[in-house]
Amino acid sequence: MVPVLAAGSVNEVADLITRARREPQYGWSVEAACVPTHPDGRALNDVSGVPVVGGLEDVPARVQQDGYRVVVAVPHPAWTRTRLRDMAWDLEGTIAELVVAPALMEVDRAAVALHAGLWPHPPAGQQTVAERRAMALKAAIDRIDAVIAIIVLTPLLLAVAAVMEGYSAVCVEMQGDDS
Repeated sequence: MVPVLAAGSVNEVADLITRARREPQYGWSVEAACVPTHPDGRALNDVSGVPVVGGLEDVPARVQQDGYRVVVAVPHPAWTRTRLRDMAWDLEGTIAELVVAPALMEVDRAAVALHAGLWPHPPAGQQTVAERRAMALKAAIDRIDAVIAIIVLTPLLLAVAAVMEGYSAVCVEMQGDDS
């Protein structure tokens, strides 16, 4: 399982935790959360049984300290384009990948295709060993098919070229006879 740090509003983080637990085949384990302090000033200890390790501003430091592989930014009014961009820059050079909820992006809703089941899906580099083997096998079969196609089609294309060469020679000879 890939260790995930979820950051955003308490309700959205709780929703992500629930979905990650319900869909373990996606390989995410939400191990920590960064959420704002409660409006009355007290800090939360956990969200749905996951420890709260800091506020939204603490995300980069927690990634450096604890080595989370994925940071998921879920909706919260404090997330602005500038703040998300700055966090992405702060995560540059760490092992963490930043995943941003579609609700935080300025895109046409029709253009966003959500993965069935758990959103957001694990990053592309997080495939299982079986998925990587299947992709490698497919790539090898594609290359073998291409070589076979070249071997099979080369004689046919050479024959067509020879016929065309002979045809063009006949046409040139016929044009020379008319003069």
